[in-house]
Amino acid sequence: MKKCRSCGKKLPLSEFYTYEKYHLGNCKKCHNAFCESRRNKVLKGISDYRHSQRRVRKPWRASLEYRRKYEKEYRIKFPEKVSAHQAVHRAIRKGTLIRPDTCEDCGKRGSIEASHNDYSKPLEVNWLCKKCHRIKDNGIWAKILN
Repeated sequence: MKKCRSCGKKLPLSEFYTYEKYHLGNCKKCHNAFCESRRNKVLKGISDYRHSQRRVRKPWRASLEYRRKYEKEYRIKFPEKVSAHQAVHRAIRKGTLIRPDTCEDCGKRGSIEASHNDYSKPLEVNWLCKKCHRIKDNGIWAKILN
């Protein structure tokens, strides 16, 4: 027998939802009280899903707007890079370029990226892992800046 926190009745454990996160593995409200509380929340328009979406929606929307703005600026600032990246993606989709399974520098398997040495030659790429790609790009930028 267990006492319901909502209606105050003493009922057998079979009248409570089993929920392993709660102490003793049962919900604190009986079936009827639990359903009633959910019904009241829905009638008030306060379902848990809506609450969670309200908290998440605005930051997500702001980050999406920021990303769109950043991508637009990037396309305007670096049109040659964008066209080279798009050419590689199209070639991969068509099957003209085949993405290997391993990095050309270190031989690591996993996520392999196309790295351009010269953006005027869009289909001449090195296939590198993320780490080697960053090292290569940082080395190129170090030469440019010095």
